[in-house]
Amino acid sequence: MPLDPHPNAVHDQAHDTTHEWTYLGERRDSKGKAIYAWLDHGGDERWYGSALTPGAAVGCVYRVTLNNVGQVLTGVTTRPRYIRPSEDERRPQWQAAHHLTRTLIEADRAGARAKKESADAIGSLTLDDVRRWYASRATPDQRAGIMAVVIQYMQKHAL
Repeated sequence: MPLDPHPNAVHDQAHDTTHEWTYLGERRDSKGKAIYAWLDHGGDERWYGSALTPGAAVGCVYRVTLNNVGQVLTGVTTRPRYIRPSEDERRPQWQAAHHLTRTLIEADRAGARAKKESADAIGSLTLDDVRRWYASRATPDQRAGIMAVVIQYMQKHAL
């Protein structure tokens, strides 16, 4: 039997554990990019650059399987599974923060589209054009983003 070159070292094995985490919704990082916030089983907020579960419901509890080596979390191993709505009193705050984030992201996207077409393209739109643009968006957040761009234009040009 070979000798262990590090006889006093702890040799941790990788193992999976299952916990309940609460999805807090989308947030923005310092560059304005969407990140996905979760409240882990210890009460700490964790942010991920991609959705662990697309379409997750804000303020709901999910079963999450984590891969650990010793006490170190090395990753989420399976897609989180819905369990139930959270009973946490902060749920309305999480939902509001999520919707605000979505609105800001959509406003940025709508603004970028307007700039791409022309810096003052929005100024040449009629109210009917704005109505059609608004109606063509599927989500309330996209629609709020369009309205934010229109309001910003109006404030800038003192209409």
